Amino acid sequence: MNRERAFQVELTLLIAEVTGLRRDKIRLRDRLVEDLGLDSFAAMELLVLIEQKYKIKISESDLIKNKTLRDWAKLIAERCRRSEEVNIIPSK
Repeated sequence: MNRERAFQVELTLLIAEVTGLRRDKIRLRDRLVEDLGLDSFAAMELLVLIEQKYKIKISESDLIKNKTLRDWAKLIAERCRRSEEVNIIPSK
């Protein structure tokens, strides 16, 4: 399983936890607000869970730009990759 796919699976679990939806009802093309029904409170809860789980920061503009589960998985994969690059820089 590639890394982005792993994030898709994990994100599906987090969304299911926040929304109460069954995992098998959550699809990659689903938009978090329009299709899955996240309100602003649920979106913020999901954001905090993502930031804590992956030790990354998500901006308000990220919230606006990324609509689908697939978009979010790509964003998380990219942020985690960047974070790892920072963490593997050898210290002097």
